[in-house]
Amino acid sequence: MAKKVIGDVDFFDESGDIIDRITREIDNELKLDLSGIEETNVTDKSIKDDYGRSFDLSAVMEYYHKKLFENKEALSWLAGRGFKSNSLSSPEILGRFKLGFADGSLVHIIGAGQTVELKKCGIIRENGIEHFERCIVFPVFDDNGNTIGFYGISIETGKDVYAGKHQGIFNRKASKVYDEIILTGSIIEALSLIELGFENVLVCYGDGDPVETFKTDRVKTIIMSFKDDELKNKLVNEGLAVKSISFSVGMNKDEIQNLIDKAETFRTEKSNDKFKVSYDNGVYIFFIDGMIYNLAGIKDIFSPNLKVKIRVELQDKYHRDYLDLYPYRARQNFSNVASGRLDVNSARIEKDLDKILDYFEEERDKRLATGIERKDQELTEEEIKTGMEFLKSSDLIDRTIEDITTVGYAGEDNNKLLVYVIGISRNLPKPLSLFALSSPGSGKSYLVDIVLKLFPLECLKYNSSLSDQAFHYMPESDFDGNIFVMGESLHNPLIEGYIRQMQTENMLSRSVVKKDESTGEMKTVSITHKVRLVFMTTSTHPDPNIENISRCILLKIDESSDQTDRVHKRQRYKRTHEGILADRHLIPDIVRKHIISQRLLKPVMIYNPFAEYIDFPKHKSILRRSQEHFLITIESICYWRQYQKRVVKKFNPYLSIDEDFIECDFYDYELARKLFIECKLLSGIEEIPEAMVFLYDRIREMLRKRSKKDNLTTEEVIFSQGDVREIENLQMGNDSIKRYIRMMVDYEFLLIAGTKRNGIKNNYRLKQDLPIKKINIAEIIPTVEQIKEMMKSK
Repeated sequence: MAKKVIGDVDFFDESGDIIDRITREIDNELKLDLSGIEETNVTDKSIKDDYGRSFDLSAVMEYYHKKLFENKEALSWLAGRGFKSNSLSSPEILGRFKLGFADGSLVHIIGAGQTVELKKCGIIRENGIEHFERCIVFPVFDDNGNTIGFYGISIETGKDVYAGKHQGIFNRKASKVYDEIILTGSIIEALSLIELGFENVLVCYGDGDPVETFKTDRVKTIIMSFKDDELKNKLVNEGLAVKSISFSVGMNKDEIQNLIDKAETFRTEKSNDKFKVSYDNGVYIFFIDGMIYNLAGIKDIFSPNLKVKIRVELQDKYHRDYLDLYPYRARQNFSNVASGRLDVNSARIEKDLDKILDYFEEERDKRLATGIERKDQELTEEEIKTGMEFLKSSDLIDRTIEDITTVGYAGEDNNKLLVYVIGISRNLPKPLSLFALSSPGSGKSYLVDIVLKLFPLECLKYNSSLSDQAFHYMPESDFDGNIFVMGESLHNPLIEGYIRQMQTENMLSRSVVKKDESTGEMKTVSITHKVRLVFMTTSTHPDPNIENISRCILLKIDESSDQTDRVHKRQRYKRTHEGILADRHLIPDIVRKHIISQRLLKPVMIYNPFAEYIDFPKHKSILRRSQEHFLITIESICYWRQYQKRVVKKFNPYLSIDEDFIECDFYDYELARKLFIECKLLSGIEEIPEAMVFLYDRIREMLRKRSKKDNLTTEEVIFSQGDVREIENLQMGNDSIKRYIRMMVDYEFLLIAGTKRNGIKNNYRLKQDLPIKKINIAEIIPTVEQIKEMMKSK
């Protein structure tokens, strides 16, 4: 991740060219380049420039953000606001929320077509003046990080200024992460609280209704910092707890927290006699004020979804359906349909579903707590017998694959086993991580969910979303020996950077500025966590970040028609009488057996007597991680089979003692080799896009022609991205060219040959004038017989 500096602010951007993107000018007419942003689905917000290219308001946001650091008056205005030392000018706040300043220069550098479109969305007025001129500008983002609007404050009058509709949510992600939200009446107050360390802050302004947002995100408590009795009563009536407080300039974090803790809580009283729950043969029955809800198919642990079969009854009427209780929209749709069938108000059913979801979340938390306590308890003799019989069985691997099939995942035996082995690696000093890549609906998340049902609850950490600072404030125990299920890969570059650091360095560290409570002085301190975690991430992105996947085992789901047929057969089987009985009686015993066996695995040191004979290709540095993944896979299988091995005494001359080890054997090796070959796990090297191979060949053709003309070797010719774009009949877009050249550099097919030639950022040269060759993993990794022969020869 490249680092850029403007003024005193550090900027991080995955592509490494954010500053160039917001400052470069196109053609000779000095038009603002707003083309580097992909088109979004934001209504009335996407714009096209004079050339018909689409972009969104993020480009305008970047321009205003740059201008803020060029205007001392604007920075001085911000320095006089906020709680913390009366200042809102900290680099972290300005950079994180992309605060900007409109100095009026935007209208002078855009083309006529851009002016027309910017007038349509309210950025420029009809008289040609910028709507936000002389204003501090605060961008409003959607859930995907796209800029969808602006809110401004005039530095001259202090008045609020809006573009477009007078509504929006600032810091929207807070309600997705926290159960308790501080709702402020102004962005300035919100930023002041965030600067003090309160991340659970959200601002709603204008005509929007925040209640729907809070219901959708499952917020439980609202702390209002402004007076609005109508909103307060509405929140309370919707079942949320509400506190009312008032902040003062100059308050520190402890004073604010004390104010929140002591504030009176307003909430509706719960009537326990109108809410009763019973459980029978896998079915939960809820009795809520005369309504009866039957729910089946509940998982023991159901984050990030809670899919159920549901039937709601009222007297002689009923409605049944499949439903995921977590999405608000799904609950709302179910309520609307059920209300028509039962002739009741849909709001009543919505509130009932909220109560049911609250119940299941509380039950889940209790089970997780029980699982954590169980980790330290003694297993019964019967449990030890069950677990040891399984771990010592000669067909341990085949039985595990069969068990995963019975629990619910048909086919893909190698993938099932690979996910299981990666989960086992959480016990090793350097765990593996998983990156599952496939198209939507192919079953990658389901595969991970099914396999992890066989793992102890206490080692599973589900994280559908994370705030920027979440990792730094987790308890130390969460970082040791656990599996972090990250869900769909939609996390921001900062979170992905933290994950890469933990995968590579087995630690998480960051320097932050804090106030010394004894002296009042600001000082830099280091926050450090030791890390031993497995990360499991899924993605549908066709071109994932190579920095992310190179640190993981890259798993691809079988999307063939044969696999689809196996899935369909499994779905039908689960509806048969035999399948229903298996779900009720057989699967719980399988899950229990695996959880017991994993709790029986104990810390043990491992050594590999044939490691020095394993050979991997050396011509690409990216393959260094591939070999490390292979070696850890061998050790994970060895660790899993520890009760099938004898303990070996190895002398430690540094301590002058004998130490207990277990030894990797050829069974461990052959299984790891089989997984790497059949799952094609060589750092994704076999997944090079054909379009990249085509572009690489065209670049070689271009360089050969230039080498003859300039009397140079092909490898000596220097070229730029601009040169590539000029290749005749290339028929490839600028974004694709840029992406594939970056991949060629990552794979070391191209080398960076210098910077800033004719204003272009990077120049390149060919490493070798050779075609891209696919790698045959089976030929790279030696067989057991070959290793035995090498050992015998030595």
